[in-house]
Amino acid sequence: MQLNTPKDPLPQVANAVQTLARQGQLEEAKQMIRAAAGDDVSAVPVLHRAFQLAMQIGYPREALGYINRALNELPDQPVFILDKLNALVASRQRAAAIELLKYADKTINVGPGFTHELARIYQQLDMPKQALTLLNRIVKAHPEHVEARFDQALNQFFTNKMSAAEKNLDWVIEATQGKAARAYHVRSQLRKQTEKKNHIAELEERLKQADKFAAPIWFALAKEYEDLGQYEASFKALEKANKAQRALIKYEEQSELAAIDKLIASASTFDFSGGKVKQQHAITPIFVVGMPRTGTTLVERMLATHSDVTSLGEFQDFPWLLNSAINELELAGKGSVTRDQALEQVDFAALGERYLQQASELAQGKAFVVDKLPFNYLYVGFIKKALPHAKIVHLSREPLDACYAIYKTLFNQVYSFSYDQKELANYFNKYREVMALWEQTCGDAMLTLRYETLVTDTEAQARTLLQHCGLKWQDEVLNFHAQDNASTTASASQVRQPVNAASVGKAQHYAEQLRTMQRILSTK
Repeated sequence: MQLNTPKDPLPQVANAVQTLARQGQLEEAKQMIRAAAGDDVSAVPVLHRAFQLAMQIGYPREALGYINRALNELPDQPVFILDKLNALVASRQRAAAIELLKYADKTINVGPGFTHELARIYQQLDMPKQALTLLNRIVKAHPEHVEARFDQALNQFFTNKMSAAEKNLDWVIEATQGKAARAYHVRSQLRKQTEKKNHIAELEERLKQADKFAAPIWFALAKEYEDLGQYEASFKALEKANKAQRALIKYEEQSELAAIDKLIASASTFDFSGGKVKQQHAITPIFVVGMPRTGTTLVERMLATHSDVTSLGEFQDFPWLLNSAINELELAGKGSVTRDQALEQVDFAALGERYLQQASELAQGKAFVVDKLPFNYLYVGFIKKALPHAKIVHLSREPLDACYAIYKTLFNQVYSFSYDQKELANYFNKYREVMALWEQTCGDAMLTLRYETLVTDTEAQARTLLQHCGLKWQDEVLNFHAQDNASTTASASQVRQPVNAASVGKAQHYAEQLRTMQRILSTK
């Protein structure tokens, strides 16, 4: 939804702010916005523009002040309500966002577009059940609403309503005359395809059309061929899928790997001492880390089945808090403080308390919370410094199997390194360097579970996992697949099944096609 504003009320300020932001002078940009929207300003267009500018330069908490003042002038203005929700989500104020979502759904009725935006914000908060409630209502009143039907199907997928999702996706594909590429891909993920029931002929026919955005359809075809054991045809489709997707994304491999090298160098000389448990905490975080598709979701689901545990999903707060703290120190230094110096000055105890405060909002009264953001592997040592009582669980997997599992997955705006064999293998090798450092730094404080052992000796590994986390054994953790918990990861369908070893060694079907990847992985 957009607010119809005839012209920019702050054109000169906007230009100046954007120039300062490009030059990295964010504090000066923020002060310029403050001056333009001073305490005596009540003009709604000015306050709204100030909100937009503050969001653009990455100050959502500052932006909240402007949108709140605009709402004082125009209470319950739908666009402003959505703006405030986005700022609350961006600033990690989830409890306030959830309360406002409930209020907006109950009191503001301006049509399906507004309700759909509320549902999408629930999705951002990793709350697919709540999103689905709103989407069901939209579709009931507006059954021809294509975007709502697709999002309804997506959240049905996340909440294990696979049959309903497939019917919806069939409808979306037909209604859009095959233009909804993502619908083909999601549909292929809902179940294992069979000789009698698959979409291969339909997918092959659709791919005869020239379409530079057809990567999701190629991924769908690769998956369905693999389900049928047609490995050569599967990999041919997979290569086309990755080539098409790689052409659409910006990934600068040299910069990415250099940034990780810099992190390794900084961590190698960083003082991680002093991180000791000094007090009892209301919650204990369990960080499950590793590369994607290595069993992190499986472990998360096991843990979340325990009666003392709730899952936060892929909770992005620790890296956000750490980087925010570093950025603030750099800005305060006005060019005299390097990033490494700022890292040394971070108040890790305060950072840990802030993390616990934000995690507590979603803990549902449980004593343990699972933070399953795979990329937290980059920050393991810093996590232990900020949260000495936290538990760290690292999932490892045979490198070629892990990389193949990543290579065949279409991710949602993350893991840009995954669509090229060389880039993926180079990144995986860098990940191994990082984990070697943390193993040396953390020792027994970090438990490493091998995926292959986890799926073949599950109960023994689960007992080791619970013991490491300080949890008493409960048989229910082995029955995780029968639970009604939502899952919004790439493994959403797999975690609905009992543990099995079907994926162990699967890359061997493609040994010839993956020679480039294997060669690079073998150098480590």
